[in-house]
Amino acid sequence: MGSALSVEERLKLDMLAEARKITCSEVLTVHGSADAVIPVEDGRELARHIRNHTLFIAEGGDHSFRLPAAAAQMMRRIVDYLVAGL
Repeated sequence: MGSALSVEERLKLDMLAEARKITCSEVLTVHGSADAVIPVEDGRELARHIRNHTLFIAEGGDHSFRLPAAAAQMMRRIVDYLVAGL
């Protein structure tokens, strides 16, 4: 198993180039519409670079999905996504 990247190493990554490397799996990204840490537009841009990608934006969700309604949306979407793949 590879070692984890440091924060400094992660900040230097070209995330769009890394996203384009994902070719052999399906990807679900769940993003909160009120995320102040990573703007929702970043999630949309990432989605444009990953094949077999589904982007779900949880209305009102912040970066940690602290709002119960947003957390419920997130969990329901993940469960639905996994069940659909069975």
